[in-house]
Amino acid sequence: MGLMPEKRVRIKGVKVTLVGRSKRELENNTREAVKYEARIYNKSVRTMLENGEPNKTIWSDSWADAHYESVVAASPEHAISLVYNKFPERAGFVITDLVEMDGRSN
Repeated sequence: MGLMPEKRVRIKGVKVTLVGRSKRELENNTREAVKYEARIYNKSVRTMLENGEPNKTIWSDSWADAHYESVVAASPEHAISLVYNKFPERAGFVITDLVEMDGRSN
């Protein structure tokens, strides 16, 4: 089986890579869950460490660098919401990229 074509779009300010389906196709078929991988970091931790300040957050210094979080969701918007529910924007977390993984969640 050949590689599925990738499409890149921006959703809620996040760069999203879709594998084999367009954004329109996703919107028309929201019942089938798909695995997504989000690249996420903590902006507050990163800023403090870049400025040579001690990290005064509850998050470890490692959050200055990218972490990857996998979720299963019906759409990219849903995946972004799930990640931000676990790692809130108000706590300094930023999703830089979201990738739809090749294949379904099951």
